[in-house]
Amino acid sequence: MRICTIAIISIVCMTWMSSAYATDFRMKYRGLNKLNAPVSVQGYQFKAPNGQIESVNDWQGNWVLLNVWATWCAPCLAELPDLAQLAKNNPFPNLDVIAVSFDQRRSQGEILRALSRKDLGTFAGYMDINRQFEKKMKPSGLPRTYLINPAGEVVADYRGAANWLDPKVFQDLSLFVNSGNASKISATKP
Repeated sequence: MRICTIAIISIVCMTWMSSAYATDFRMKYRGLNKLNAPVSVQGYQFKAPNGQIESVNDWQGNWVLLNVWATWCAPCLAELPDLAQLAKNNPFPNLDVIAVSFDQRRSQGEILRALSRKDLGTFAGYMDINRQFEKKMKPSGLPRTYLINPAGEVVADYRGAANWLDPKVFQDLSLFVNSGNASKISATKP
């Protein structure tokens, strides 16, 4: 009886803590991490929310903030509303904001319906075809966000969830996007 009570209390605490953790953790934006060397992802394909196949090559000429997420990832779900707002009210005309689902057991239709129920639009309804991007970038956890330059190279990343509406995000993005210079480091990192 005592073991059963302890187990139930543990489950309740873990559920509460994971929910609180996801909400609190996304509030701490720590700055984009510039990669030591750009990683080319030219030619990598994604299935867009409209069912069309899009390639990183189709986005060349623009910067892309590409977030990878999954429906089972609580921090991912916590940050999606901020990313949706950033995508909708994007102050950078040469920046596209998209999110790619790494869900392997859900169809794109299921993902889009889930996004619709949360009123998030379709920016996060992209799918990684043949897991090309996942295999190349090997994210060590979700969520993970990558900044792709106009030449189709990943030049910076962000590990974990964040408040993507934090003014520091715009400082970091403007260093890359407005200057066109991928060699700059994060304005918000020491």
